[in-house]
Amino acid sequence: MKKILLLMLMCLLALTTFSTSLITIVDRAKEVNPNYVLSELNSEKAELDYEKAMIEAMNEKMELAAEINKFSGDQQVLRNLTDFYAEILDDIFTVKTQKLDKQIKALNVEIAKKDYEDKKDLFDKDLVSENDLTDASLTYQDAQSSLSKSEKDLQVALDTFKRDTSLDYDEVDLFVPEYEKILVSKEEWVDANISVKIASDNVDIASYDKQNLSSNASKYQKKLADINLKQKEIDMRLAVISAEDQKQNFEDTLDFLKEQLETLDERVGLVKDNLDDIKTRYKKGLVSETELNNQEIAYLNQLNQYYSTLNSYWTTLSNYLLNSDSDLEELIRNEIQQQEAKNNTEKDG
Repeated sequence: MKKILLLMLMCLLALTTFSTSLITIVDRAKEVNPNYVLSELNSEKAELDYEKAMIEAMNEKMELAAEINKFSGDQQVLRNLTDFYAEILDDIFTVKTQKLDKQIKALNVEIAKKDYEDKKDLFDKDLVSENDLTDASLTYQDAQSSLSKSEKDLQVALDTFKRDTSLDYDEVDLFVPEYEKILVSKEEWVDANISVKIASDNVDIASYDKQNLSSNASKYQKKLADINLKQKEIDMRLAVISAEDQKQNFEDTLDFLKEQLETLDERVGLVKDNLDDIKTRYKKGLVSETELNNQEIAYLNQLNQYYSTLNSYWTTLSNYLLNSDSDLEELIRNEIQQQEAKNNTEKDG
């Protein structure tokens, strides 16, 4: 589990100019985040209980029962860590999307203000009705209210990020890792699955009970032991199937989200090109300020959708890593270094 924590430290959050920024975010979060603190406490408790139970164990069955209790503790730790990383990711992306939302709302205010001013001029010249002017005024007021709420929501997001990490938010430039590099085999996944481990121990316990029946056990007791063993073996097969399905679902989701991100990235580029074109035409007086603002909003909305999908991608990826319990630290380090080199090359170019 310690290996996976270091792995997640390196791959979970984004690519920044200095890798120490990643360490700072996660390490500081570990100090204050309840889910991470609980994962540490639950892990320590499970280990202590296991050591005590193994010392007190009088036979193989008691040792297997101790293992099952340990695995149950590991499941709780996994839930704590899943919640921890999901929370940190959500904090980052919420700030990002709220910043975009604030920009959009500010542009809507500008559009509504311009429309109101135009309507006011027309009304003064008796070219529009009072209702038209009132409608424009209300739209302007609504836009201002929406901006005010967006500003408050952004502040809440910033406060939440600081609460969960003890850091003031700084821009985190997230990249899209090649998830294919971190995939594990079906066998490795099943071997790492805690539910399968518990089911396997339950089979061993049932087998132990059957093998250690009293010499004068009744036919009923023998038949019951046979049935119990068969039930546990079926439970074991079902646990394996469930684990394999979980792996496939994770990978299918990652594949789907990766394709969506590629499409959205292209759309962002297209909308950005249109925005740049309109900016140029605006400077030449060929388009209105409202057209420019509307195109800016389209661009920000597209970015918002991209970040929302990227959040889902990273959350799914982190869950995959935690559930596979893989030691892929070196691979992720190389991925980050490659992304840093790529970014630096683009900047120099």
